[in-house]
Order: sequence, then C-alpha cells, then structure tokens
Amino acid sequence: TSCVNKDQLTRFIESITPIILKAGELTVKYKGKVANIEKDITFHKNDSKKIKQRDRAKTKVDEKVQEMILQSVKELLGLSIKIDAEEDTPSKKLFVNSTSSITVVIDPIDGTLEYVRGGSKYSTNVGIIEDGRVLAALVYYPENKRLYLLDENKDSFCITYNERLLIKHQRRIKPPASINKNTIYVNNRVPKKAIINLRQNGFKVIEDDGKILWPDALLKCLSGDFTTSIFHSPQTRDVLLGAFIQNFPNGYMIDWKGTRLTWPAGGRIPNVIFGLGDLQEKIIKCLSKSPFLASA
Repeated sequence: TSCVNKDQLTRFIESITPIILKAGELTVKYKGKVANIEKDITFHKNDSKKIKQRDRAKTKVDEKVQEMILQSVKELLGLSIKIDAEEDTPSKKLFVNSTSSITVVIDPIDGTLEYVRGGSKYSTNVGIIEDGRVLAALVYYPENKRLYLLDENKDSFCITYNERLLIKHQRRIKPPASINKNTIYVNNRVPKKAIINLRQNGFKVIEDDGKILWPDALLKCLSGDFTTSIFHSPQTRDVLLGAFIQNFPNGYMIDWKGTRLTWPAGGRIPNVIFGLGDLQEKIIKCLSKSPFLASA
C-alpha cells in the first residue's frame, strides 16, 4: 500500500502544474493540424456512431502529452503507484503496483475529437485518488490558459495564466448563490426512458450532443446553471470536476438510487449524479423507473 501526505501533495501540484502548462502549449500548436490515428476500444452495444467516433479519437499529441505527465509523475511519486491513463504509452507500462492505495488518473486530451477538428473545448486532466477520495485534481484548458485546481487543502481555484504562463488572475471557487433547480444535464448513455421521465416531471434536460462537453456540464453545475449532471458509466478521469462539486458542503456525488458514492481507483463509475443543493427525490424516481444499461 501507499499514502501521500499533505507536503507531498503540495510538491506534486507545484511540480506537475508547469508540466501541464507546457503540454498545453504543445496542444495549441498542433490543434487542428494533427491526424486522428484512432484506437481500438470495446464499445457498448447501444453506443451510437457519434459516441464511437468520439471515444476512438486519438492523436500523436495525446501520446506526447501523456508521456510528459507520466515522466513527471514517476519523478515525483515513484513507480509504486497505480496509473489510470487514457493511452497505451511506454511509460504507462512502468507502473505495475496493483496493491497501491494511490492512483494517478490522466487524460492527456479530454475532447480529442474536438481537438482534431480545431475546436477549443478540450482539456488536460490529472488527479490523485486514494481510498475513494480525490486528494487533488487539475483540469487545464490550454486555449484560454485556464486551470481548475482542487488543492491539498480541498480548496478550489480557477487560475488564468498570461502568454508567459505566469499567473494573471486567481479566484477561489465558491458555491453559487443560487441554483437553477430545473435544468439537468445527461450524458450519451443515459436511457431515453429516463430522459422522457425527467421531461415529463418538468425538468429541462440538456442532452450530450457534442455542444456541451462533460467538463462544461460540470462547470455549469459549479456555477449553479445546472442543478445536476447525470452520467452513465463515465471514465473517472473525464469527470474529475465532479470532485470540486462533491467537495462543497452542499455538494453530492451519488448513484442513481441516491446512495453516496466514493471514487473508484480509475476506470468507470457505473452510474453517478453530481449536484449542489438539496437532492430532488423526483430525479431519483425518474431514473429508477427507467431500465439500466449494463456498464460499458
């Protein structure tokens, strides 16, 4: 087993941040100019063509960024930890400790298909998970040089950098003064029956159609624009912003039956709801009346 103390977390954040910023400059340089080399993955039988296209997307920049981060993780935390990373790159194979309580999750480019097409809604995600808790999380948007940081003290920040990658502005993220209790986001695998139930119960349901990516939805929860974001079988590394929501006194991370969840050591979370404020029981009832899909 392993453990990371507060000082180590501080050093990790201080050291990994410039690596992520540097990687961001690389992604911006090649955005829309690099080939989609794709990857072979196993899909759920009900996945649409759009989902398959999005999940299969991969570039050489993804691999390069992941290697930059993994090399830094190796130097900072050693090899006796678990790694849950998006791509199969050489350094990933160095981390072979399956008994460690520490997992570092990495998505070098979250939103690769958007990136390949020249869009701006992509990010680099890194988090440390131990025994069901996210100890630290960094979600960086290279296009606007904006970093969302959950630090070693469980404080949340939004940090914007200038052209020289020096801090331009930093603000603490606080719970919103008001929450739109009517609007819900659902990802692409949430059953259609559940969506119909939610709409029949008066909710405005924003579906995952590529216009609002998963991190966007979680940020809208943080701002109070959405009351909840509902996900079916997301990768842990893709919903790290959920830890920011869960961390607030009025935040929650629950399954579709309303039971509190902890973070898995990487991989997928079967069915999860992130939200702020009082949990609306009718949301749970809408989900419980719909058939569950098997986890992908």
